[in-house]
Amino acid sequence: MAKAKLELGVELDLLNKDELSDALSKHDSWQRDAAFGVRHQDLPRMYGTPDGGDLALGYDQPDGQWCGPRAGWFWAVHRISVDGLASGDEVKIYNQSKFIGWVSYQPGFITFGKGVCSLKDGDYLRVVGTGLTTTGQIEVFGEGISVPAPLQWKVFS
Repeated sequence: MAKAKLELGVELDLLNKDELSDALSKHDSWQRDAAFGVRHQDLPRMYGTPDGGDLALGYDQPDGQWCGPRAGWFWAVHRISVDGLASGDEVKIYNQSKFIGWVSYQPGFITFGKGVCSLKDGDYLRVVGTGLTTTGQIEVFGEGISVPAPLQWKVFS
């Protein structure tokens, strides 16, 4: 620490240039470590056309569209949007077989808070609609955060 003597006889400790640089470097390093592995994740798009008013999208369906983290990763989903629904239509969203919410024609999306919609290795989203009036293609997309599985605690803090 640099010291300066004041006329009143009081000593004041001040950081010198090297000490300030070192402190800022340690702070930057801490922020880089805290952010390591955290990245924005666009969800893979799922799409399909209702058959007789019914729609089923997801890994366990014949077209096999996968919307889930690959091995070793963890997702915190923030938003799921559904485009192509007609007035009065709605679809249900599942984490495999567990119901997590639904999306209707308006507003056309659902948002989740921290930890509400999380997908671990092997989990996948499913979208199911019955009695739909739309005859066009429906597209499902969204976004969230992806982290390596051992760092999943970072999306909850």
